[in-house]
Amino acid sequence: MSDMRLFLAVPVPTEIMPLLEALRQESADVFGRRGLVHPDALHLTLRFYGSCSSDRVPELVSGLIPVIGGVNPFESAVSGIQTFGKPDNPRVVVARVMPDHDLRHLAERVEAHARTFGFEPDRRNFKAHITLQRPKQPGRLLSRPLAQAERFIIDEVRLMQSELRPDRAYYNSLHVFKLGGDPIVTP
Repeated sequence: MSDMRLFLAVPVPTEIMPLLEALRQESADVFGRRGLVHPDALHLTLRFYGSCSSDRVPELVSGLIPVIGGVNPFESAVSGIQTFGKPDNPRVVVARVMPDHDLRHLAERVEAHARTFGFEPDRRNFKAHITLQRPKQPGRLLSRPLAQAERFIIDEVRLMQSELRPDRAYYNSLHVFKLGGDPIVTP
């Protein structure tokens, strides 16, 4: 079987898309449009798995069912805009998501499962965010909180396949897991 590039993500709800579009524009005003994440590719990554044999995907999915289904839906919020990397030449511009207890708990459960499944431990501490841009030129965008956090409900998580192409990354949803319930299988 072939290898797949996989990650687990929270999809972006439609009600926060106008805010994310405004933050993407704020970033583009500083860094230009190159490297902006396409709106249909915006997501909150819970765990990047990397390469996984396609014949292990069913086992990964069945192991994640109780991990994700054992957490009830909860509320989170987009709380600001910030950069990761050097202040004058950042690697990424992100919408910061409040690192509340429920989101950290879900991320910890996912990480524990990843380790028991055989994935290497994640080297970085979980920082809840939605990537808006990977700048291709230097610039300085001041990290700042939003005047008012934009709240949203997290009620599903998706196992995603990433395909890197020259123009951008394309994502395919392999499986949808409902928090607090049974998964929904998607083609």
